[in-house]
Amino acid sequence: MQRSGKSNRAHRAPALIESLEPRIALSIAPADVALASPDESGAQCIWELVDDSWRQVRLSDIPGAPDGIDEAIAWIDPDDGQTFAAGISGDGLLLFTRNEEGIWGVRNIQESIGGADWIMQSLHYLQGADGAFHLVGLSGSGHLLRYTLANGSDRWTFTDITRRDLEANGEPTPELVGGISVYSTVWGGLNVIGLDQSGRVWGTWWAPGMPHWACTDLSAATGTDVRLSGGLTTYVTSWHNVTIAGVDSSGDLRAIWWVPEFSGNWAQTNMTDEFGGAAFETGNVMSFMSAWGGLNIGGVDEATGEVLVYWWAPGMTSWGLVSLHQLVGVEAGDIGQVTSLDGIGGRDGSLNVIATVNDDGDLALVRAHWTVESNQWQGEDISAVAIRGEELWGVEDGYGYDYSYSYDHLYEDSFDSYMQDQLLAQQIEQYFAAMYAAYAAYYAGSYSGDWFDDSFWFDRGYQGEYEAPEDDDGYGYSGDVSFANSYQSSSSISSGSLLSQMSYNSYFNMTDSPW
Repeated sequence: MQRSGKSNRAHRAPALIESLEPRIALSIAPADVALASPDESGAQCIWELVDDSWRQVRLSDIPGAPDGIDEAIAWIDPDDGQTFAAGISGDGLLLFTRNEEGIWGVRNIQESIGGADWIMQSLHYLQGADGAFHLVGLSGSGHLLRYTLANGSDRWTFTDITRRDLEANGEPTPELVGGISVYSTVWGGLNVIGLDQSGRVWGTWWAPGMPHWACTDLSAATGTDVRLSGGLTTYVTSWHNVTIAGVDSSGDLRAIWWVPEFSGNWAQTNMTDEFGGAAFETGNVMSFMSAWGGLNIGGVDEATGEVLVYWWAPGMTSWGLVSLHQLVGVEAGDIGQVTSLDGIGGRDGSLNVIATVNDDGDLALVRAHWTVESNQWQGEDISAVAIRGEELWGVEDGYGYDYSYSYDHLYEDSFDSYMQDQLLAQQIEQYFAAMYAAYAAYYAGSYSGDWFDDSFWFDRGYQGEYEAPEDDDGYGYSGDVSFANSYQSSSSISSGSLLSQMSYNSYFNMTDSPW
């Protein structure tokens, strides 16, 4: 606490903070990057990069969401920049949206559709050229399922594509294993790509004008009968090239690709043989495009654990190969084992490779990123810097002072109690009210208590020399007051209160204080 001057403001009593409502409210500014990935405990979360700041919301903490969410995805609407998320739970298929006030909510799509089967794995979203949203995935029996929200509608519909379109019309019905991949085309085509047990690549697809979905053996369409293992990744370029990439049984990266002039034929390229490189781990591939048409396909070096990326930009005559570990200056063992990869071309033009890593049982989310401004790759531990469950309030105290309060997981492991117990909001109000009263009494010279004694206050972040104000009433003082404390209990709150029994990590900042 350091004094910064005096004020001639009239005497007044301390204002109370408005009651805090249990909710998940984050900035509604468009995110540059968004994804869903587990936190350190394994709980599925939304992670958003907004104005160079990462923000995280645990999906099960959103009011109305169930505790267990097995798989989740997040995406950004290209039209308005709004972030959405969807998740698979024991209660059904969930859609997470944020309203105009920035408050997250959840809707169980399945509850509104009678007889809809459950997506149990490989959840993905597609946005058609007509603006419709599609959530697709596999049922427990391997059927390809689709939930659709037409553009301008608030009613979801359901289709079992395997039963209604493939089986009913004599189309192949391969049993897909591992993860699927999806893409849409500018002419309105919807495509789901997957592998069968033998490693053959199958495309289940639909285009405007077709009476039903079709299924094509893409391995056979290449003329080489290419076989892949584990997961797949896809991208579609502005010149309508479609590329599907995966790893074969030898660890070679294979690209199966198509352009409109091929008609019904596809080509394949062994990227490892053609451009060099190490064997990749199976099932851990990703791809993304840059704003200027650059192409990127990456995976994990089977021998070293490094993330390697094949890259191409307009004007290049060959693909390049780089190690992101080397570019950001870290050893593979320093950040743990990469368990999943995601590549994202950010809305801000950034290039992002985001990995979930397992370091001796501890999960973390890390990022290698590149921007035009920096012109170099940099590393970042998202889990360490993300703001978690942040809430922001602007509070008008009635005297022309606007205070902003923020806290970062003040409840930590007691989040469920926070969301369920309105009492906590009242205790927070009482806490700050007691602090205000203590300030007023202390500077007026009539204070008696433990708020400012050596054992409570000054040893908890007090900086600078204390100088008592000259005004007898304590209200003619103007200064900056801040504190950042972690403590187990506070005797300034009534004994037995919820706040006094929990670990309360807070940060409070007040400028132009009347105290």
